[in-house]
Amino acid sequence: MMNWKKIAACAAAAMTLVCSASAMSASAAEKYAYKKGDINGDGIIGATDLVRINAYVKSIKNVSDSRSLGAADVNFDGKINNSDLIKITAYVKGMKSFADGDVTGDGKITKADIDAVADHVKGIKALTTAQKIHADVKGDGVINVTDVTRLAAYYNDFAK
Repeated sequence: MMNWKKIAACAAAAMTLVCSASAMSASAAEKYAYKKGDINGDGIIGATDLVRINAYVKSIKNVSDSRSLGAADVNFDGKINNSDLIKITAYVKGMKSFADGDVTGDGKITKADIDAVADHVKGIKALTTAQKIHADVKGDGVINVTDVTRLAAYYNDFAK
């Protein structure tokens, strides 16, 4: 027998979560969004960013700014470690790019990016080939709920 009260409570909680995530204004999110890999926020992913993330990973210097921490987590796994350092190093050397989650092309992770990836996963609107590269934030060659979840977690943790 179904417990309709529990189902209704879960549905209400889910709607509250969705509504609160979308309540932030776009300008507030963009104010705090850094480009993935751009740890110092200067608009360039370069040697300075490598020095900062290397010092952080080796526990030499702390990075306390949440925007910088968000930019350093280039694989969206919630941790800043050697994996991120390796990806940023390869990017700076021109050897490899990393999926940055920016499917709209504005240089920042915003709610519009999350919505576009979610719509692709749901089959509502397909992403272009270029957008798919950026949408695969997990880096496994598949765009799915995990990518949407990681983008949403980044947005909720670092874009506030």
